[in-house]
Amino acid sequence: MSRNRDERLGATGEADFFSLLRNTFPRAQKQPEYHRFDFFDAATRSDVELKTRRCSVTAYPDLFISASKVRNGRERRSKGISNRTIYVWSFEMTGWAGREYWAWLDDGRPLETTQNGNRSRGDYDKELMLVPRSLLLPWPMFLDSCETANPSLSSLKTIREERELARKVA
Repeated sequence: MSRNRDERLGATGEADFFSLLRNTFPRAQKQPEYHRFDFFDAATRSDVELKTRRCSVTAYPDLFISASKVRNGRERRSKGISNRTIYVWSFEMTGWAGREYWAWLDDGRPLETTQNGNRSRGDYDKELMLVPRSLLLPWPMFLDSCETANPSLSSLKTIREERELARKVA
């Protein structure tokens, strides 16, 4: 896949998702091009990041997201800049035309990390967090769960960092 094709898919995905997002978060705004997150809703102080994929939601057991992006979202919450960080994945619908959206509200729990990335983009050794697919909810169910969700910031660390800290203490 070429970088240009990926960027076109991402831009189209953001435009399509933005109208859906505004149905629930009417004050949501698209962030400037190089902002860490794609959207911000001032009313709920929510950061929203959209990841557009060329596969179905069942293609992989885990999803990847930049570890620095997750850390940045947690830091923004710990500093009171935002109240929550929502990651949304847009997937192709198997056997159907169109896309489906699945979301994860980062609750601060440590996640596994890995070194991986996209060789064609030159970011192969990037540190990525693994988000188990089991943490995602389809967009309508996700919105229902947000009514009661109160994510804490239990940790800004990854599982690897917590293990290293435990070894030093022991």
